[in-house]
Amino acid sequence: MAEGLTKHPILAYFTFVLPAILLVLELMVGTNVVILALTLLWFGVAFGVLYLPLVGDNGSKA
Repeated sequence: MAEGLTKHPILAYFTFVLPAILLVLELMVGTNVVILALTLLWFGVAFGVLYLPLVGDNGSKA
């Protein structure tokens, strides 16, 4: 999927850049803890779906 991220930059934007911007804005404004948790969950799911399948059992990329 790493190749897919470079071919489709909007995918990388929606999965990593947008939640990072939202997280910084939420921390500056002082928003609800639930919204912060949802943004961190967004990061976790994106990392789990897009990066973890690329790593094999021995740590090398598949």
